[in-house]
Amino acid sequence: MLKQFLSAALVVTAMSALTSCDSDNKHDYEPNPDQPKYSAGAYFLNQGNYYGGGIEGGLYFLNYNDTTMAANVFKAANNKSLGDTPQCGVCYGSKVYIGVYESQCIFILDKYTNKEISCLRLKGTKQGSQPRSMVAYGGKVYVAMYDGYVARLDTTTMQIDKSVQVGPNPETIGIYSNKIYVPNSDGMNYLSGYGTTASVIDIDSFTVTATITVPLNPAEFQANKDGLYLLAKGNYQDIPSKIYKVEGLEFKEIAEASIMAVDEDKVYYVNAPFSDEVKITYGYYDIAKDTNKEWRIQQVDYPNNIVIDRIGGKMFISSYIMDGKYPSYTAPGYVNEYTLDGKFVKKYDIGVGPAAIFFDKY
Repeated sequence: MLKQFLSAALVVTAMSALTSCDSDNKHDYEPNPDQPKYSAGAYFLNQGNYYGGGIEGGLYFLNYNDTTMAANVFKAANNKSLGDTPQCGVCYGSKVYIGVYESQCIFILDKYTNKEISCLRLKGTKQGSQPRSMVAYGGKVYVAMYDGYVARLDTTTMQIDKSVQVGPNPETIGIYSNKIYVPNSDGMNYLSGYGTTASVIDIDSFTVTATITVPLNPAEFQANKDGLYLLAKGNYQDIPSKIYKVEGLEFKEIAEASIMAVDEDKVYYVNAPFSDEVKITYGYYDIAKDTNKEWRIQQVDYPNNIVIDRIGGKMFISSYIMDGKYPSYTAPGYVNEYTLDGKFVKKYDIGVGPAAIFFDKY
């Protein structure tokens, strides 16, 4: 998939003056963004396809109040492109943070206007330069950099104040029990074999406290209040992609899957191998019962992301459209909205290369 085979860079960034967010702003009423009570909408970030078709990425926003989908809200507000391969994002407090992989920058936006507050240039720095995934917690945004680092961005100063070196090519990081779990995929060295380690970062000291052995090609950590789960991609051939529950230093196999979403009591997943010979399957793991069941839901063409907004009462599955037997990386994708019990609500067209989905919670 496009996320796994990122291509050569065309750096398209612009530097704006660094300004701080006005503490007297009437919108700055979030008492604790780590414990949100409301959800106002969903962001859909698209990678585009610069290398294959000169297609820029973009940011869409679904307003829950009036159910309207606003297209390319960054470009509309700032009259410029997000650049080459927007990869990850979070909305935290009154700001939106967008990591752009090939353009090697992090945009910081005012979430109420989508106006750029700052653009952090990363190329040539010693703190990592290729944003791959983001999580936010405790007034910080933690950014996995594909060139082997995790950086800590202070949301007040809007600067990276520290970074730590981890394993090669970290993917989607997750937070559990005051620690950041970092899957080191070693994806750029796939010809000699994928990675089998994960780095564990203590949040308080922001140091790597352990490096653990994990299943082949670790790609994503997700957690709920009761447990930590790992999606490991295997080798895309004879070793399939699977979900594992992390139990100390042991990894309990849950199901074969290519994407997952960890909810309060279930782990939802889809298995969509990159092959024209394998049927796409949908399922979920009931955590309490320790059982897998078929997930009866209106299916999409080629799913690449599942996310759940429990506060907002919504679930989303984004998809590529098909070009013959394989997904198209140059045609606009779409996202399906569902209720939490899996009832289809609506389909929304979004841009090329749907990548990340995240929420405006407060």
